[in-house]
Formats: sequence, structure tokens, C-alpha cells
Amino acid sequence: MLASALLALERAHKLDSENRDIILELYTLRGELGQGKEADRMKQTARMYSHLRDAENLMRKGKFQDAMAPLLQAREADDDSPLPLLEMGDMFSALYDVQNARRNYEAAAKKAPENVKVWSRYIASLIQSYEWDEALHAVEKFRKLPVTQSFIDKAAGDLYQKQGRFVDAQLYYKKAMARETIDPDVYFAYGKSLMSTKNFKDAPVFFALGLRYDPFNVEALIQTAKCTADTDSLGHAVSMLEDEFKRSNGSRAEYLTAIAQLQIQKGAWDKAQEYVNQAMSVNPDHAFAWKLQAEIAMNRESFDTRALTQALDAYKSFSDRNPSDPTGYLERYKIFAKRSQFDKAKDELQRIYEIYPKYPNLHYYLGILYSVQGNHVVAVQELTLELRNNPNSTLTLLALGKEFLEVGNAPDALKLFTKVMQQAPGSADAKQNAGWANYKLKNYTAAVALLTAALHIDQGNPLLHKRMGIVYKDMADYANACA
Repeated sequence: MLASALLALERAHKLDSENRDIILELYTLRGELGQGKEADRMKQTARMYSHLRDAENLMRKGKFQDAMAPLLQAREADDDSPLPLLEMGDMFSALYDVQNARRNYEAAAKKAPENVKVWSRYIASLIQSYEWDEALHAVEKFRKLPVTQSFIDKAAGDLYQKQGRFVDAQLYYKKAMARETIDPDVYFAYGKSLMSTKNFKDAPVFFALGLRYDPFNVEALIQTAKCTADTDSLGHAVSMLEDEFKRSNGSRAEYLTAIAQLQIQKGAWDKAQEYVNQAMSVNPDHAFAWKLQAEIAMNRESFDTRALTQALDAYKSFSDRNPSDPTGYLERYKIFAKRSQFDKAKDELQRIYEIYPKYPNLHYYLGILYSVQGNHVVAVQELTLELRNNPNSTLTLLALGKEFLEVGNAPDALKLFTKVMQQAPGSADAKQNAGWANYKLKNYTAAVALLTAALHIDQGNPLLHKRMGIVYKDMADYANACA
């Protein structure tokens, strides 16, 4: 009878290989029927799956801290398996603990060096942490192995999407969708990427394909409504979300904040506040509601003296609920910098650094902070660090060039401005500063030519006219200087 049961379980496992209950029963029975070391091994694996099931039940109830004990027991039961480490990574991800999640995914990947599903989780954590080089190295490694390439194509697409290279991302998402075996998550990723390039017409088609595999994907429904707002009307999009909210028995703060976001897009700030209040009453821990609350407060900045303080508090509440999202820290940095509270602004950037040491533009923001304080030497140091990480960042090239001018290094400043002009020929700022660098080097003819080119683009900029006057004055062309 036990042998027949084993055969039935093996058939069930072939039909549903991911079902943990079937796997647990299968290894338990194999342990009972086996002999010697093989039987011990089966029992060991069964114990691991038993502890994993306990952990999953706790995590399903939101008891993530309690899930740690059975996860550690699962790892102890079978230290060779990557599964307990993957589950730990998932748990830390749910707790927004990016560093610990990545460490566990990395440890799992080491135990399964050729398992593409394990590595795709690790690669995703590298991409989230802005570890571009490591992520690219991992992707290239799996290109050489006989594994399902759809996961790798999607990972490459995710990497380029995170870097803002949307066309490249879409190319790899298309490759992933053309494979014989497809990672279903690619449909949603491609839809989001299409929205990034304002292709709101085609994106819903791919959200619909993704919903076939995951019918309860709230984010896909919300993004579809946002596309409707651009292709049809905001009113229709709001109606779609309200209908979904009613079908969800009123338990979805996500729908309420999505509606609030559309109301902000309409400029209906009071209406947006009503939906944010509802979202907070449904789920006070829904982080996005607090982010929208901060945006609503910032809208009152010009006429409400309390607005910035309220925005700071709301962004703090957002970060408390989603500490892995750098947005809250970055927005508080901007508010503190605006208030000339430079130490507090620096503290916010330090919080980002502790989570994401390679966060793009982090040293750029520090450089700007030191520049505003008049510490141009340190500003040069920070911006040079940023340029090392992002050699083609036009923002950093411009900022560093301006700081070089401040410390009297016009030749290096001119090199940077020239590079920006090559990358962005329509940049008036680059032409203006290149002209000013030439003036500092006493190349007056070149200075006039560049400042004139900048004026053609930005005629209303008073600084351009002022600098042009200074150049003409030093050329002894007083008529043009006066003009």
C-alpha cells in the first residue's frame, strides 16, 4: 500500500512540481520506505520542507519575525539546499531589508551555481541595489549555460530598465517573450517599460497577458487604469479603479492611493486628500499613502508656512514603512537643503548610502550640498567620485565643470563642458559655461561665439546677457557691452 502511495505522490509531483505539501509527503514516504543513508537523507529533506511550510504559514499571516525560527531550523535540517536561504531572502525583502535579502540570495546562489531560478532572484537583488557590474557579470555567466534563457533575457531587461535605458530593456523583454519557455513576469515588466516610453496604448495588452498567469495582480490592474487615463480620460480611469475597489470588498488601500494619484494628476488636491485619508484608514501601514500625503503638503508650500514641516513628517512616515525606497530620504534631503539645514540634509543622503552604496547621483547630491555651502574643494571631490561611477552623467559633468571654475581650474572645466556639448548639443547651460570658461582663459572670440549660441536657445536668461556684457567690456567693445 505504501508503495502505491509513493507512486501516486510521484505522479502528483510531476504534475505540480512546486507544491510544497506534495513534496513534503513525498520525501516523508521515501524516508519511511528507504534504507540506510538514502533514507536518512530523505527524512532530512522532509524535515526541511516541514519547517519551510511552518515558516510560509507564519509569513502569510504577516508574522515575519516569528518565521525566522523555522527558517533557521530548515537550514539546519539541510544545509546543502538553497531553499531555506531563498525563503530568508524573501522574508527580508518583505521587511524591506535589502542588504540581508541580497546576502541570503547570494548564499543561495552559491549553493546552486547553475540553477537559473535561484540566480534570477539573486540578480534581481543586485539590480535593486544598483550593483550593475555584478548583475551584468551574473547575466553573462548564464548566457554560456544550457538553461532557460527567458529568465536571463528578463534579467537583462530589468537591468537596463533600472538604468533608464528603456529601448534596450524592451529589446530584451521581447527576446524573453519569444522563447519557447517564458517567464510570465516578463509581460508585466514589458508593459511597465512601455509606459516609461509613453506607449500607453500597447502596454495594457501585456498587463492583460500577465493577468492570465496572475489574475489577482493588483499592480497590473492599476497600471492598466493609468494607461486609460492617458489614452481615454482620467474620469474613465478613476471609474475603473473604483469598480476594482468595490470588487475587492473595500480592503485595498492600493486602489485608493492609485485613485488619489490620478486626482493629483487632475489637480484635484482636495479630492486626492479624501482618498489618501480613506487609504490610511483602510491600512495605516500602506507606505504609498504617506508619500502622496507629502506631495499634497508640498503643493501648499507657497501659501502655507507649515507645509514643508508636514511634508517632512509624511516622508518620514513613508520611509518608516518602506525603508528600502530611497525616495523619502531624497525628498527630505531636498527640503532640508532648501531650508539651509545642511547637516540634516547630509544625514538623509547618508541613510541612502547605508542601504545603497552605489545609488546613482548620491555623490552628485553631496557635491551640490557642499557647493551651496561654498565648500567648492570638497564639492569637486564628491562630484569626481560621482563621475567615476557614472562617466557620462551630463548633470555631474556640468556641476563638476562649474566647481572647477569656482576653484580656478578653467582648462579642466572647459573639457567637461565640451563633452556635455557633444552629448547634448541643445544644452544652453553647457554652451554658456563653456563660453565662460573660454573667457577665463582669455579666449574672447570663442567666448562670444558660445554665449551667442546659448542666447539663441535661452534668450530670457539674464545671466547670459550679463556675462556677454562682461566679455565685450574686457574686449573693449563698450557699445556691445552697454547693449
